Amino acid sequence: MNGGEAIAEGLMPDHRCRIAIIAWLALMPACESSKVDTGELHDLFTRSPKAVASGSASATAGAKVATNTASVPTLGASRLRTPVAGPCVAARVEQTPRPPSRRTAKRPACRGARILEWRDPSGLPRYACVFGVRAKLRLPLVLFFHGAHDRPTAVHKKTRLRRKQRTFDMTADAYRPGFIILAMQARRYGNTAKLEFSTGRYSRSNVDVLSTDYFVDRLVSEGVVDRRQIYTVGHGSGGSMAVMYAMNRPERVAAFATVASDASHWSWSCESPPPPGFIAYRACDTIASCSAVERWVEMREATGATTETRRLGAAGKRAASCSTDAKRCKKNVGLRNHLRWPKSTEKAMLEFLSRYRMRVEP
Repeated sequence: MNGGEAIAEGLMPDHRCRIAIIAWLALMPACESSKVDTGELHDLFTRSPKAVASGSASATAGAKVATNTASVPTLGASRLRTPVAGPCVAARVEQTPRPPSRRTAKRPACRGARILEWRDPSGLPRYACVFGVRAKLRLPLVLFFHGAHDRPTAVHKKTRLRRKQRTFDMTADAYRPGFIILAMQARRYGNTAKLEFSTGRYSRSNVDVLSTDYFVDRLVSEGVVDRRQIYTVGHGSGGSMAVMYAMNRPERVAAFATVASDASHWSWSCESPPPPGFIAYRACDTIASCSAVERWVEMREATGATTETRRLGAAGKRAASCSTDAKRCKKNVGLRNHLRWPKSTEKAMLEFLSRYRMRVEP
């Protein structure tokens, strides 16, 4: 009898049974319950109790975030923009800015938004709507400039940006999905009810530029904005404002996007390339003509600017060429196309913007 047998012989019968069962289990193939990812266990112990408690409730949301993250490329060094000491905007065609009306625009009725107010240097009250996301980490900021026939409420009346702002990942970080929307309100001019941004003056003393500065600075000071990811988006004349602000603040704006906008009267005056731009336009547009927008795109490409374009037909799908036939592109059709926001391009627009961020000192 060897030592092992002696030990086994000295054990009680129930102890010998336990040893046999343990040995039998060790020889069995691993069952499904044993296939536990150690990473998952580690995550359970490293996350806060609050996060663990909400883990099952957020599983569906996490799946949506993962889907969106897959479409956003990882930001590499080549996509980081070095701040440019601006302004870098100059006018090729001199424009005389119109004096604003003393009849001020009313406080916007942005549902679910926080309304910010400020008096610009001319003494007029200015407003902006902040559509935020509940998050403890700093998030990207999308500046939205409405068209001449709209208000800041166009964010939820025309676009689907608010539907995307909680789940769309612009950071390539699954723990930081979503973005903040700051919708600016323009001023009134003359006796009309239209609200327009002043793009006739390209200097930094432009009251619309100063108003935008104030509201952005306010959010940055509150610690809710990631200063590396500030973008401008605009529709119609608001798109011209989005471009002008990006060119006036090249040290702040990482990229811009426009819809149905003709910003061809601006030129870039700095040596480095202009900010990257996503430009969506209609093949038939009687306000911002297709040919004028494409001339602007050619000028941008000549300066080395990164540009992604979407030439759209009436249904929002890509068009092969500009519509120059007056019978097919009638005035009322072109106006209707100009006023329509192409919801089909929003995903591509946000993906383009998310590829770029600024090099910002902490």
